[in-house]
Amino acid sequence: MPTQAYHGLKDALITAGPFSGHNIAFSARLSHMPFAQDFQRIVVHAYDNGTAAVSVGAAIIAIVGGLAAALLLRNQEKSTEITDTSENH
Repeated sequence: MPTQAYHGLKDALITAGPFSGHNIAFSARLSHMPFAQDFQRIVVHAYDNGTAAVSVGAAIIAIVGGLAAALLLRNQEKSTEITDTSENH
């Protein structure tokens, strides 16, 4: 891929954001370029890596939160009912 095209596409994808970047990568205009399939493969691979990273991060947060809840709730005593012993009826 020519360097000028590389930098232009990179800047366009960053500016467009993740969802519009997909539209750019798979647009009819870009599909006619000789490097289109390689570029599209890179875009899909980057999306897959990002999704995997978010999933792993969410799983770690859920596990740590579950362990913290289990540890913090483990030592809780059962509450006892408090009865009113005063004779102020």
